[in-house]
Amino acid sequence: MKANFHIHTSFSTLDGEQSPTKTFETMAEHGITVAAITDHDNVNGCAEAREACARLGIEYYDGIELTVQPEGSPLPDFDSIFYIHVLGLGVNPAKIGKLNIFPPFLTFKQGIDLIHNAGGLAVWAHPLWGPSGQFHNAETEILAGILKDLGIDGMEVYYAHFSDENLAFVEKIADRLKLLKSTGTDYHGAYGAKYLKNSARLEEFAEKALPLIERLRKRK
Repeated sequence: MKANFHIHTSFSTLDGEQSPTKTFETMAEHGITVAAITDHDNVNGCAEAREACARLGIEYYDGIELTVQPEGSPLPDFDSIFYIHVLGLGVNPAKIGKLNIFPPFLTFKQGIDLIHNAGGLAVWAHPLWGPSGQFHNAETEILAGILKDLGIDGMEVYYAHFSDENLAFVEKIADRLKLLKSTGTDYHGAYGAKYLKNSARLEEFAEKALPLIERLRKRK
């Protein structure tokens, strides 16, 4: 089994390159068997992606990548425009409204609640990395605790771009907080494509993310 729960299409209008159909054909070519679409702040590509995956035999979940910000500044080195990404996996697209692609964004709590109300799991995407810069380890731990208290379900521990050192650090946080561990390549087209070629690593990550996959299956 190979899983990929971080996939962008041309409906990620700022940086996605391929149509949902072409994107998931690429996933199938690389042996991905379980996947979710996670375009930035919209679910407009879900119907096409779902149809493509049904044809290709991929176990598919509707999803989204939300841009969220705190109500205040949670870290001393970041200001009020600081924000992060949270993946919504297994959401009902009909319960996701129109969202801003520029500030102001949803708050952390609003984003997590939106995902939960749409029937999905909320997962902190690429936890060491944010659009405002790379977090220090201590900052990542602070944010993980804040998100846990707000109801986050998991962290994208098995992020294909992470070094082994980064992965081990994030895995330790997820274990300590008893959070689900997700896996993804952050595929946009050219960006993220090389990670699809590492078959053994994708299989390893899918096996480690099995508790999350089982939770998604139970929600179908």
